[in-house]
Amino acid sequence: MTLLPIVERELRVAARRGATYWSRVGSALVALGICTYIYLVAERHLSRQQLGMQLFSVLAWLSFLHCLTAGPRLTAFSVSEEKREGTLGLLFLTDLKGYDVVLGKLAASSVSSVYGLLAVFPVMAVTLLLGGVTARQFWSVALVLVNTLFLSLSTGMLFSTLARLGRRAAGLTFLFLFLLSAFPPLFAVLWAQSHQQRPILTMMYPSPGYALGVAVLQMFNPVPAKGFWHSVGIAHALAWGCLALASWIAPRVWQDRPSTRRGLRWRERWQQWGYGNALQRTTFRRRLLAINAFFWLAARDRLKPAYVWGVLGLAGAVWLWGFLYQRETWQDIGMNLVTAVVLHGILKFWLGSVAVQRLAEDRRNAALELLLSTPLTTLEIFRGQLRALWRQFGGPIGVVLVADLLLCYGSLRDAYENVLFTKLLYGAIMIMLMADAVTIGWLGMWVAVTSRHPSQAAGQTVARVLVLPWGAFLLLVTFYHLFDLQQRFGLDFEERAWLALWFVLGIANDVLLVLWSVRRLQTDFRARATQRFDRQRGGFWGMLFGSR
Repeated sequence: MTLLPIVERELRVAARRGATYWSRVGSALVALGICTYIYLVAERHLSRQQLGMQLFSVLAWLSFLHCLTAGPRLTAFSVSEEKREGTLGLLFLTDLKGYDVVLGKLAASSVSSVYGLLAVFPVMAVTLLLGGVTARQFWSVALVLVNTLFLSLSTGMLFSTLARLGRRAAGLTFLFLFLLSAFPPLFAVLWAQSHQQRPILTMMYPSPGYALGVAVLQMFNPVPAKGFWHSVGIAHALAWGCLALASWIAPRVWQDRPSTRRGLRWRERWQQWGYGNALQRTTFRRRLLAINAFFWLAARDRLKPAYVWGVLGLAGAVWLWGFLYQRETWQDIGMNLVTAVVLHGILKFWLGSVAVQRLAEDRRNAALELLLSTPLTTLEIFRGQLRALWRQFGGPIGVVLVADLLLCYGSLRDAYENVLFTKLLYGAIMIMLMADAVTIGWLGMWVAVTSRHPSQAAGQTVARVLVLPWGAFLLLVTFYHLFDLQQRFGLDFEERAWLALWFVLGIANDVLLVLWSVRRLQTDFRARATQRFDRQRGGFWGMLFGSR
């Protein structure tokens, strides 16, 4: 018998898949674009050695973010999808073992991400020619990135075997990796401040970001790398532990087991917590059905808005802690802008995930066909979906806009001569938040009924809204510096001009996507909702442009 037969089969299939090649091309192009942009913008202000260090650190942290989010995006849906469709048990009717299935699913889901990361390494190696980066530092960062990718994918496999719903597995994977990355350093800092001493580095070792921070900081401060190999070893051991546990769990969870009395009680409590008791459900259903039937279907979980409020409350608590303990640095204009961008990013990515969830799942299990056979019109479906999104995100977006005004007011003290630019900057990002939210709502409905994999629909939606305008903006900035248009034609762009260009590109992209989505929804929604298989673009281009 062939050793690891599913792994061999999946690797053969992946070798013939277009996404395998396009993922490498897309990752390399993105890395080259970032390097070109930073080089052309900063070459006049930094030395070659400083420029090489800056390019290397930016690529290292962006690649780390890509590796850390690979598990929630790729492997968290693999085994859970088989469990939900009832096909996992068929695999165990053969001589396959748990590790065969887990490693096979891991190979099938991770080939494109591994190739994408490998395509970035040659671009990072170019910084060795600029100076400031040694071969040891390069290989240390490469080791940390590969190790982090392995940890993220393995964690996704573990939670995919535990959860039945893919989005729940992805959420648990993201939460675990976020806590593993952020909690150890945060706990070490809080412990040090409460005991009036320096942070204990041993507490930070479990965080995969600690090893990367040590490797990157070696360029700027050549001190002995304390705990580097300890951090790498802990992350590697966790990854193998997750795979071993997933291999042991997978053969034991494919069967539908009868619920115990204790399990039924917990399920009933959870249902009452989310949906309310019988009287509350009846009252809530009547109120929403009077408005729109699909509105009730998409907004039955009463706690959905509470989840968003809870995350915003947690973010507010973290900001308040920083304000109390690090007031001078926390009120900096750069920190205020980072806070606003992080809050906007959380809302946009969360909105993109929720905007495709209901329709994508209904299309996958053929429930959308049943809805379209009722007197419910497509216009009522669109209105109900938008109302459900407004119910969940309308209030939080309003609070974030108020927070933007407060952050803008706090930034004006340090703006000095850039007061007008600061006001324009915050005004632009506030308007862009509202425009992107509307666009994600409309585009998400179309992507939900055209994407073959519901797990990828959210990524496609957010990528078209956010990546396309930013890509066009960076391309224009690179073109401006590459051909030196300032010297040739006297085109001297100031900060306000670049801000206006970014704002116009973003608004134009939103307007075009909304008009295109509305037209396609009006004309092709019913046909697409009943069409099970679409021809898909692969990899990077599929994420941006979806099905053909």
